[in-house]
Amino acid sequence: VGRQTLSRLYIASAEALSPLMAPLKAEILSRGVIFTDDTPVDLIEPGGGKTTTGRMWVYVAGGDGPPLRIFEFTRDRCKKRPREFLGDYRGFIHADAYKGYNDLFQQEGVFECACWMHIRRKFFEAEDAPPELRQYFLGAIGKLYQWERIAARFKPETILAVRRKHLAPLVEGMLARAKDALARNEVLPKSAFAGAMGYLLNLGEAVRTFLQDPRLRPDNGPSERALRPVAIGRKNWLFAGCKAGGDATGILLSLVQSCRAIGADPYDYLADVLARIQGHPANRIAELLPHRWLAAKNAAAKPA
Repeated sequence: VGRQTLSRLYIASAEALSPLMAPLKAEILSRGVIFTDDTPVDLIEPGGGKTTTGRMWVYVAGGDGPPLRIFEFTRDRCKKRPREFLGDYRGFIHADAYKGYNDLFQQEGVFECACWMHIRRKFFEAEDAPPELRQYFLGAIGKLYQWERIAARFKPETILAVRRKHLAPLVEGMLARAKDALARNEVLPKSAFAGAMGYLLNLGEAVRTFLQDPRLRPDNGPSERALRPVAIGRKNWLFAGCKAGGDATGILLSLVQSCRAIGADPYDYLADVLARIQGHPANRIAELLPHRWLAAKNAAAKPA
C-alpha cells in the first residue's frame, strides 16, 4: 500500500473519531486538576518542502478517575494556545515555568502548581557552587520525595497531615536558604547555581500549591511521561506532512494513550469504535470514550 494512501486512511480514521474529542476534553477539564506540557514537532509547510516547528500539547486528567489524556497539535507555541484550549477552566494546573502559561494563572480560580522535578534538575545540573550548599538542596528535595512516596500509600487526610508536618518545613527551609545564600553572595551572581536558586524563588507560591490538596502532586511527571511516545515516535516518522496530519496524530494519540493508561487494548478499542461510531447516537457519543468503553466491555463479560 502506498504511503499517500496510508496517510489518507490515517487522517480519515482520525476524522471519523474526532467527535470523541469534545466529550474527552470536557471529562478532563471537569476534574479540576490538570497536568500539561508540550514538545516540538516538525511540520512541512505547503510548497517548498521546508519544515517549521509546530507543537504537540498534552493535557492529562488528575484528581479522582481514570488518567485520561488529550493531545492537541498547533503550528506554534504562542501563549494563547493553552488558554484557547482551556477556555474558562477553573482549578489546578501542573506545568513547567513556561511564560506562556502566565496569563492562565492570572485568572481567578486558576492555581499554578510548580514542578519540583524541574527545580531539582536546575540544582543537579548547576555544579558551580560550594559542595555543601548544592548537597543541601539536593538532599532536601530527595527527602521531600521520600515523604511524598510514604504519604501516597494512605488516605487523603493522611497525605495532607504528612505534607503539613514534614514537607512544608522542607519547602520553607529551601526558600529561606536560597534567599540567604543570594543575600550573602555565597555563589557568583551569574553562576548556574545562582540561576537555580533564582528559579526556585521566582516560582513564588506555586512551589507550595501541592501542599494544599491531596489530589495534587509535587511535579508535572504525568504530562512529561505522556509525551514520551511523541518524543520516541518522531524519530521514526520525523515530521507532520501537513496540519491535518498533525491534527490526526493528536486525535489518535489521545485515544490510544488513554487506552494504554487505563489498561485497555488500543487495537480492540479502535477496531470496535471505528466500526460503530458512524451509527452511534450523537447524544450518547461519550459512551465510546476509552474508560466507558472498557467499563461496558467488562460488564458484558461478567456472567449473568
